[in-house]
Amino acid sequence: MQNEEPLFHHDGCEKCVFLGSHNEHDLYFCPQDGHWPTVIARFGSEESDYKSGLHFASFDSELGEAKLRAIEKGLLPDPTAEIVNG
Repeated sequence: MQNEEPLFHHDGCEKCVFLGSHNEHDLYFCPQDGHWPTVIARFGSEESDYKSGLHFASFDSELGEAKLRAIEKGLLPDPTAEIVNG
């Protein structure tokens, strides 16, 4: 079950989207003005208490979960979706 409220203070930008919590980490998606979107896993309220990066999602449990939730919410494209030529 996903938490509806963050466990920790997040000092990210106003565009960050809270995705719930997983393994005692708050998960976020940040569009970063569309240039390099990323996912964030916060494990404390200190400014440095987080990890981030879509490129780490394939081998980091919390970032992987954040990526999956961002895809499910339509914030990131689904890489497994079938491409239909029209």
